Amino acid sequence: TAGASNSSKKIDYTIIRPGVMSDDAPAPGGTEGVKLLLADNGGDLPVARIRYQDIAKLCVECLDYPNAANCTLTAMTTTKTEENDSSSSSSSTTWGPLLAKVRPDRRTFPSDMLEQHYAAVRNVLFKGFGGVAAVLLAILVKVFLM
Repeated sequence: TAGASNSSKKIDYTIIRPGVMSDDAPAPGGTEGVKLLLADNGGDLPVARIRYQDIAKLCVECLDYPNAANCTLTAMTTTKTEENDSSSSSSSTTWGPLLAKVRPDRRTFPSDMLEQHYAAVRNVLFKGFGGVAAVLLAILVKVFLM
């Protein structure tokens, strides 16, 4: 069946949860003592500003680290004084040393999660938009997500 073939496909992912992205956040390694923080498995970090370009670099550098596949990464910045409070993560002025330590997510998701999502979307669409519009939209969603 279509559901069985979809659930047997394994798609690698890397999800990045950034801090408050900003153009004017301080640069890592500068005079302000800012360092990068990275937590795997979707771990929580103290929320802080982080530059757009630092998140862009992280996205690109993840491609060079096979261990970053199937990870949910939280990315923030810290100052030297804040770093002592963040014992659950490592800090650096570059992403490389932090990415070398990440491990794949250790939580599991239901094998039928995608089908549950489709069912929830169909249910909302039928209630909100009527049957015909819902069927058309569900078909479009399924075609583009496959």
